[in-house]
Amino acid sequence: MYVVSNIRRCGPVSVVLSLVKNLSADNEVCVVSLFSDRKDDELIAVFKKAGANVKVLNLSKKLFVLNSRSFEGVVKSFKPDIIHSHGLQADIIVARLKNDAKKVSTLHSDIFVDYRYRLNKLISGVLVKYRVKLFKRFNKSICCSESVRDAMVPRINLPLSFIRNGINLDSPKTTDCKKIRNSIRKEFGISCDSTVFLYCGSLIRLKRVPELISLFKTYAKNNDYLVILGGGQELEQCREAATDNIIVLGNCSDVYRYYIASDVYLSNSTSEGLSMSVLEALKYNNYLLLSNIPSHKECLEMIPDLKYGELFDENGFAQALSKVSTNVKKQKITTCVYEISDKRMADEYFATYKEMLNEQ
Repeated sequence: MYVVSNIRRCGPVSVVLSLVKNLSADNEVCVVSLFSDRKDDELIAVFKKAGANVKVLNLSKKLFVLNSRSFEGVVKSFKPDIIHSHGLQADIIVARLKNDAKKVSTLHSDIFVDYRYRLNKLISGVLVKYRVKLFKRFNKSICCSESVRDAMVPRINLPLSFIRNGINLDSPKTTDCKKIRNSIRKEFGISCDSTVFLYCGSLIRLKRVPELISLFKTYAKNNDYLVILGGGQELEQCREAATDNIIVLGNCSDVYRYYIASDVYLSNSTSEGLSMSVLEALKYNNYLLLSNIPSHKECLEMIPDLKYGELFDENGFAQALSKVSTNVKKQKITTCVYEISDKRMADEYFATYKEMLNEQ
């Protein structure tokens, strides 16, 4: 059983979908969404097509712990051997369960940094301490990357392991990619010899997208374009800063088309778990220009002996950008690599499940 707060398009739910798709037919799987306010019906249909029994509950976000009988009823009916939760609310409700199932939690970010940017100092501190206490109620707590594990372990007295995120490597045919690339560029009046940079993700303080726009305005060439996808508190600020060469589109359902149309993936994030957007960029042969943080460095090291990106520090964007200009047109990335695949991720999770079930 997999438990999430909402079935919506985000990194943790993508991980769950990959795990469901890679489960053998010998296993039964149930995906439980605690809340219904942000549900994505199309995505729910994808889960069902992959063979999952999907349960969307309508718990109160404020009182879900006190009003969790419907969740407990689903667990009692399904009788899972493994319950795998993703996210704070899922961790809370799973940790409180009293049954014989083995419990697994995946930590998708460095909560010491993530909570500090999302919440005030007092609340973030309390929430971090509470989250750490929750880990003690799980048989296994797994970080989504080595860099998150390394950031967490010195601060908490708990054993944490890591399994890196992975993505589905299926992609459109080369002929389809050419049509999509030409169509997108024609739509926005971008010439075939222009370099298109892409950012895809949340527009929140943690990601520093307004600063990224400022850097792009200062150092990019006249025929360089930046496309920004995603929503969040800083969406309007980004739109106000847009120019003819900076296109802010907000949330899009057909994100893959913009990866195909782009040459370089950009991120100025302060912290990441292991960015699914960066891995998707690799899948579509985008060169990487990323802020110098441990998670981004880990992404660049996932495919051994392949140079496919640059890291930049606060004052080193111009220099990194110049290296991109000389490399992006020359190199294609071999996308069919096990290291960044959801098959590798699923194999590692399934090995962990088996190990837990064999423990006395």
